[in-house]
Amino acid sequence: YLIEKIDKLNTKLISECDRQDIIY
Repeated sequence: YLIEKIDKLNTKLISECDRQDIIY
C-alpha cells in the first residue's frame, strides 16, 4: 500500500516535471 502511494507520488512529480519541460 505504501509503495503504491509512493509510486503514484513519483508519477505525479514526473508528470509535473514533464509539463515544466514542455513550458520551458
